[in-house]
Amino acid sequence: MLSLNRNLELKSVNTANLFLDPNNPRFLDFEDEIGIVPDQRISENEVQLHALERISRFDLRELKDSMSEVGFLPMDKMVVRPIGEDNYVVVEGNRRLAAVKSLLQDQQRGRELPKELLEQLQTVEVLVLETDARSAVRDQLLLAGLRHISGVKSWGPYQRAIALQALTDQMGGGISAAGKALGVGPTNARR
Repeated sequence: MLSLNRNLELKSVNTANLFLDPNNPRFLDFEDEIGIVPDQRISENEVQLHALERISRFDLRELKDSMSEVGFLPMDKMVVRPIGEDNYVVVEGNRRLAAVKSLLQDQQRGRELPKELLEQLQTVEVLVLETDARSAVRDQLLLAGLRHISGVKSWGPYQRAIALQALTDQMGGGISAAGKALGVGPTNARR
């Protein structure tokens, strides 16, 4: 029996020490394949900018809107692995990290964010995957696969509509506000 629990440690980490995975399997269908980026280059600014550009194609705006509305919720911890002294690359949760970093960049450019949200975004609890080199690739693929292959099971259209309407009624701000809190664009929320 595989037990990943013994290889995962809960830790608070400054988001400046968290890096997007430029080798994210989500990127495999892009034409501009640049090969595997080695660990020692992952934290380089150009590598990170390229990874952020690529991950932005996956509904990042809606995730940022949701975080702006309800904060960074610790329901699903990002899973990271060490890449040097106090630095980590995200194994699972690259979209969440991209949204966090993007919101912090927006704040540096002058966007007002609530103090509580800023505090939530600057240090986050993650699960650090500590595994031997022989098992690292297997463990990373297993964790990502559990999330993206078998994944969280989506509700059906009727259940989503009922839940969104109930949230709209509770929030009192209209369907767009409820949709934004859930990371659903206004067109999809109305649909």
